Amino acid sequence: RYDLKPRSQRRALSPEEIGRLLAVASFERALVYRTALVTAFRAGELASLRVGDLDPVKGTIFLRGSFAKDRLDAVYVLPPDLLRDLIETCRGRVQEESLLTALVRPHAAQMLYEDLTPAEIPPSNFHGRVDFHSLRVTAITQWIEQGYDAKTVQALARHKTAELTLGLYAKVNPGRVREAVTGMEQVIGAAWGQ
Repeated sequence: RYDLKPRSQRRALSPEEIGRLLAVASFERALVYRTALVTAFRAGELASLRVGDLDPVKGTIFLRGSFAKDRLDAVYVLPPDLLRDLIETCRGRVQEESLLTALVRPHAAQMLYEDLTPAEIPPSNFHGRVDFHSLRVTAITQWIEQGYDAKTVQALARHKTAELTLGLYAKVNPGRVREAVTGMEQVIGAAWGQ
């Protein structure tokens, strides 16, 4: 069993906050954040990526199991815009070079913190704190909000159980709670003839 009680609460970024973060970040840092959000890779996994891990023909990125938390190789499909930008940054570079040049561990958290202030994103609020791992939390939360089923999100997150994915990582969006309550009120009104 997993201990699903986190030591401290992380929060997911809202779509608006994602937009502000990407708007203030340099191209290289935005590339790190975009890759983190699309893949839900952890900072160490992102730092392990090499130019040769990108397959421009298949449109994928390869994560070696020796660097993955679950120790399993993973291949991720990349969206066209991110793939194009990654390919562009790889031109003329050696296969063994770091893919994401802006990401230097253990400074991933510091890099993000430097971009939070100009993006007007508080590093913590009553929903929790924002750190680099919050990008993973954000990806998982967004996949759930987009309507993907628990098994798909579990596979994308590379979690052993859906309980871990939903219990620890997926966050409740207060706006969606309001929509659900309002939706139920409409059901009741229609059933009751109001």
